[in-house]
Amino acid sequence: MFSGLLDALARHAETERDLQGIDIWDVACRHWLTDAENAFTDVATLLSAIQRERPFRVEDLLLQRAARLIDAMIGSEEPGMFQRLHYLLPRLDGQLYRPGNGPITEPVRQMLRTARGLIDELASLQLYAETNGDEIGGPAPEPCAELAA
Repeated sequence: MFSGLLDALARHAETERDLQGIDIWDVACRHWLTDAENAFTDVATLLSAIQRERPFRVEDLLLQRAARLIDAMIGSEEPGMFQRLHYLLPRLDGQLYRPGNGPITEPVRQMLRTARGLIDELASLQLYAETNGDEIGGPAPEPCAELAA
């Protein structure tokens, strides 16, 4: 399901980017709004499903933790919460993104890297950019070497 979540997050980012700079009240733009709403619903549905699943491996638990974090970031109604959590993300890398050794370790690492890139992409969108970096301590530091590796 996590790979499906990555696809849904990419579509969510794309549809939200399409909304930037248009008049959302213009009837001619309604299909873009509908696409964005559907993309967000798909993300929310997959996040919920991933979090309900029983983890069978350590890697499953890591993917669930990433899903919980994404859910907290995009699901918060508190202004600026996405940006505050995004700023803290590099400090959480060691806890969230440390799969063990095994045959599925590298594919899980790749999915987590992709998720991290999509989170960074979402952070640049108007929808999630309600707080600027100066209010939360400046620009986010680089991801830890372990995640980037």
